[in-house]
Amino acid sequence: MSAAPNGQRSNAQSLLRATDIVNDDVYDHAGRCLGAIEDIMFDSQSGCVRYVVVSMGGFLGFRRKRYAVPWGALTPHPDLRRSVLNVAKMRMTALVLTKDGELTVLPNRAATAAF
Repeated sequence: MSAAPNGQRSNAQSLLRATDIVNDDVYDHAGRCLGAIEDIMFDSQSGCVRYVVVSMGGFLGFRRKRYAVPWGALTPHPDLRRSVLNVAKMRMTALVLTKDGELTVLPNRAATAAF
């Protein structure tokens, strides 16, 4: 496929499958590994991706925390099997995903301590 004008990717090249990014590692802008993409959440009304579930921390799955991060806070790099997370944006907009799958607002203090 040919590149679009101004160095942008064409529509077909910018499409991603969920399997292209699920299980990819998530890094911050400093290059530290924060966790991995566990799932993707779609809006049932619009069909658009709303959140990416990122699991962070823990050991062998214990004490792991899961966050629903807005799609706009993440920059996927499928060729590298990784995504870069805008941590500042996540602190303001991420939701905690409970064990039961419920979304809760991330308290400011917890957000600062987690990252």
